[in-house]
Amino acid sequence: VEAAEADSGRRIDVLRVDGGMSRNATFVQALANASRRPVETSPVADATTVGAGYLAGLAVGVWKSFDDLAALWRPQARIEPNAVLDRAQFARAAERTRAWIPDLSALDF
Repeated sequence: VEAAEADSGRRIDVLRVDGGMSRNATFVQALANASRRPVETSPVADATTVGAGYLAGLAVGVWKSFDDLAALWRPQARIEPNAVLDRAQFARAAERTRAWIPDLSALDF
């Protein structure tokens, strides 16, 4: 999130997620804590198809603008950060796991 903000020059106040992991409360809470931002989950887990439909509707004039589409957003849930992620602890844990699976040890998180 911080890299996206730095690259875009814009603040990201809220994260919005969809997909299967958006239904995992533990993951979504961890994402809120790690990003230090609220996370809103989509009411539709597979929102890609909804987005495609919205763009098609925009193309044929059902909606006039992206602002019209943005106004349609209604999150299923909003999860607030409830803890501070200890990034140093995470880095130490990641370092300890590097050699556990040799084929994956070249990956860098």
